[in-house]
Amino acid sequence: MRHALLALACLAVFLTSCDNDSSAKSHYQRGLDLVGQDSRAATRQFLLAIGRDRDAALAHYQLAILYDQDPQQAPFVVWNLQQYLVLKPDAENREETLQWLTRAEKSCVAVLSKKSGATQLQEFQVRLKLLEEHALRQKQWISDLSRENIELRRKLAEVSK
Repeated sequence: MRHALLALACLAVFLTSCDNDSSAKSHYQRGLDLVGQDSRAATRQFLLAIGRDRDAALAHYQLAILYDQDPQQAPFVVWNLQQYLVLKPDAENREETLQWLTRAEKSCVAVLSKKSGATQLQEFQVRLKLLEEHALRQKQWISDLSRENIELRRKLAEVSK
């Protein structure tokens, strides 16, 4: 899962690397300006900051904040917090970030378990339906055999008279 998240983040950075805006503000600063107004554009600026700015660690932290607003984005929160801690091991808020990371990991596990649980429930329902259909076919087969047995006994009784 980590490799998929890393690949997705790298792809996002690669796809957005064609931005040639040469304004004085860094992508990180532009991202901060957009927070609260346009979270999608802010996310894009922070992704660009990861690849280009010296504020990559802070951009990861801001992305974690943005992704934390949607429980379905928990894997991205985890990944960005991990990257923040790797890039900024002496962060003042390290303990708070580690606690947040722990909560985000639990949330990520819950999201994945819920998805997995739904899949397992669907699989269970399909198996149950197949077993019910198999039981019906067996009942029909037993009924057909019973009728055939009765018919053969009747014919045998007629012949032996």
